[in-house]
Amino acid sequence: MKTVTELTTQAMQHQRTGEIASVSEWTEEQREAGTKQVNDLFKSLQASFPAWKQAFPTTQELNLAKKVWVRALLEAGITEMEQIKLGTRKARASGSAFFPAVGQFIQWCKPTPEDLGLPSERDAYHEACNHAHAIYAHTWSHPAVYEAGRRTGWFELRSEEATRMQKAFGAVYADVCKSVMAGAEFEVPKPKAGALEHHTNGNRIKTKSEVAVGKEALAALKRGLA
Repeated sequence: MKTVTELTTQAMQHQRTGEIASVSEWTEEQREAGTKQVNDLFKSLQASFPAWKQAFPTTQELNLAKKVWVRALLEAGITEMEQIKLGTRKARASGSAFFPAVGQFIQWCKPTPEDLGLPSERDAYHEACNHAHAIYAHTWSHPAVYEAGRRTGWFELRSEEATRMQKAFGAVYADVCKSVMAGAEFEVPKPKAGALEHHTNGNRIKTKSEVAVGKEALAALKRGLA
């Protein structure tokens, strides 16, 4: 991964050859929001990384780096303050004295499931696979895990090749986690109280009430035979 200094040098070279579009090509809203976010962000990061001047020896390099960061953050979809705040927290926790590359900061801005209080992708995948045959009987660690399993497909999780399904589930789980970060809430549906049975991907699932009725009927039958 390139350092900020390398990115700055590359950007300066590209500007001279006209390979990088100017900020004026962005919308007014993008330019104002991006510039303000990056100015505030740099102030915070400069306080967190005392050796930042090694990356930006001159004011010209610092200002040019900000333009590179504005473009990079916009292209990566890092435009929400929640994302910026997450990246800043991870930057402070990194323990480094040196200013991070923009690519590193973008990665810090992307939440992991653990950042959101959710199971890791690996744990979520195994939970979904292990309980894909009895989705109503299982107490899910988080509704997001159920939602990712539902979108991926319970039948597929039970029957398809594991390596392929783990990759498919991971992509879906990442989208669900992104929705959770944006404030979305998911629920695990409960069987209808009056229903005698439920089906999932063609497989019959008995409810607790059905099981109880069955046991009582069996007991009555035994009493009649006694």
